[in-house]
Amino acid sequence: MTKAVILAAGKGVRMKSEQPKVLQDILGAPILSHVLTSVREAGISDIIVVVGFEADRVREEIGSDVTYVEQRERLGTGHALLCCKKALAGHDGEVLVLTGDAPLVRAETIRDLLELHRKKGAQATLLSAELEDPTGYGRVLRNESGEMTRIVEHLDASEEERRVQEVNSAEYVFD
Repeated sequence: MTKAVILAAGKGVRMKSEQPKVLQDILGAPILSHVLTSVREAGISDIIVVVGFEADRVREEIGSDVTYVEQRERLGTGHALLCCKKALAGHDGEVLVLTGDAPLVRAETIRDLLELHRKKGAQATLLSAELEDPTGYGRVLRNESGEMTRIVEHLDASEEERRVQEVNSAEYVFD
């Protein structure tokens, strides 16, 4: 059985809004609602939402049919997943990790990512994309064999690493 963890703790400072970015309205619904719909349409009903900034507002808007985990200090993606340790205890299956601010993620993409993960027998699978202009995105670095070795954020990347066009989409599956 697959569980989903949706990262929704961020403030969204670049949006310059008092409202959490995951609650920004797109086509009559919060961004996070679009993500939740895609996850459910992909066949996943066991969902953990990591909240932080304006956590009570997010809970109120999204409702009680998900499990909430609070990230009191926003120290990044790894820390957000660490906050889920208790909620994931005893789970013996895949964990899909998505950001709550990606309203265009489709159920089909989620199903395909899970299928690839299973087919490859991988411990971790990352969805990436190749962009003509990857400025601002984390780069996926690979070794000579094509295996991913690490992700480096744009600001931390060397000049050579910034020429890499493969970027991290922040959608993962872990066993």
